[in-house]
Amino acid sequence: MQTRTTIVAVMFIAGVAQAALVDLSLEPSTSTVNVGDPFSLEFWMRSDPTGQSNDGADVQLQWDPLYVRLDGLVEDGDYDWMMAFFNDPFDDGDVCFTLFAELGGDSPQTDLHAVTLNFTALAVTDSTLVTIPATRPGSMPTCVAWQGEDITGTLTGADIQIIPEPASLSLLVLGGLAVIRRRRRRQLC
Repeated sequence: MQTRTTIVAVMFIAGVAQAALVDLSLEPSTSTVNVGDPFSLEFWMRSDPTGQSNDGADVQLQWDPLYVRLDGLVEDGDYDWMMAFFNDPFDDGDVCFTLFAELGGDSPQTDLHAVTLNFTALAVTDSTLVTIPATRPGSMPTCVAWQGEDITGTLTGADIQIIPEPASLSLLVLGGLAVIRRRRRRQLC
């Protein structure tokens, strides 16, 4: 009886070891944007070179709503998800979105561009982060699932620099030149 239990345990451990971890990352279309301009972040799911199947994911996102606004999610990736949707309102700087693979079909393989998230730049800053936190208070954890197992690997967000729009920048330069010219006139008098 004990031999049989040991064999089952070894088989179970061997089955678990076969699942590779899936890393999640956000990759910006550009790392520098003008105030008021839209930009996108591609959401990627990556594992070892053999590609790990997955049944779906719950993904937490966080950002500073003073600097960027989330506008929506586009299913334009490498896999036709059965469903991809937000689980809560996304105007406050955090959200969870869910991806479900087709039932009874082939699970998506990674290295895979899953979806694209669209944002708008709101205010000037040298750096603002859009992150994928492991957990968020009052919400489910970030998780990639495969056959009931959590196979979540590393979580990598994106860093965005927001610069003044060209018209505002031109006005700042012209204003600076006017101040310099005025000071030179006063010095000459």
